[in-house]
Amino acid sequence: MGESAGAGSIMYHLTSDDDASKKPLFQQAILQSPFFFPDQGRTRSEDVARRFLQLSGVSKLSDAREIQAEALRSANYRMVLDAPYGQFTFGKAFCYGEPYNSSKSDLPQKGPIVDGGYIKQTPITALQRGMFPKSMPLVIGHNAREGIGFTYPWILDDLSFGTYLAGLFPDASPATLSSIYTTIYPPVRSIPELSYNDDLDRAALMTSEVLVTCNTYLLALAYRNATYNYLFDVFPGLHGDDLHYTFGPDPSTRSPEVQLAIQSYITRFSQTGDPNGNGQPTFRRYGGGNEVLRLSTDGFEGILDPAASKRCLLLRDRGLI
Repeated sequence: MGESAGAGSIMYHLTSDDDASKKPLFQQAILQSPFFFPDQGRTRSEDVARRFLQLSGVSKLSDAREIQAEALRSANYRMVLDAPYGQFTFGKAFCYGEPYNSSKSDLPQKGPIVDGGYIKQTPITALQRGMFPKSMPLVIGHNAREGIGFTYPWILDDLSFGTYLAGLFPDASPATLSSIYTTIYPPVRSIPELSYNDDLDRAALMTSEVLVTCNTYLLALAYRNATYNYLFDVFPGLHGDDLHYTFGPDPSTRSPEVQLAIQSYITRFSQTGDPNGNGQPTFRRYGGGNEVLRLSTDGFEGILDPAASKRCLLLRDRGLI
């Protein structure tokens, strides 16, 4: 069971071995808001190591193992300081006031990397290729507003959105960036059916889908819609808000009913592989209707998964997630 990066780690473990016939590391899993950044490639990840050694005042990893803890803390602090908005540890830094310039920072995004050893491909690529244990029971959750806390809040216009986009995909070609900008997340009011009203909402939606919600949708598709998916929609529904309900009792929660339901579903699933029982509303599988169980102060209902978006398929097919 994992939340955020913990759930992202579960996805990496699920897809770590390209021999799908091998016995998996675990028998079932609960993934709450699986979070990770798009793979930045081995070269950029090795740049992190070089930068860390430079800040530590040594030239080799073996030397770094011998230096004082205070020097390591100082190097870590500097790398955290260099990370962009919405990131809290090793990450590439870029200026939001101008296009990404790799000469200003050689730090890639945080997260696991494809190393050719344990991790041979990104989780989304592995899911698409069928490289995962096929019969594993899964509960998968995401929250209503996953992207807001990771989105630079001063995106006020089309230009600043474009800069943010280039930072999220620093290795993307100009043609790819243009495609994302015009086709996947087109400008505000360019077509009537857009689900965002300004460029900040546009960026928050992109952040949510790239980092979290497309992972939940594509994982369900890979498992032939046999997973149990829920949407945590208790206001404000930010990334991580469901933890207060998962590990209660917590007096700060807005809905004791939602808290009891989440804990009941998790307990039943852990015991039996099926979240249903204990007198709670029926938790149906994702199914062909892409149904999630919406948990809110208004009650519980099965609805069409808002993460089930064509945008996720386009991002996947273009190798962007």
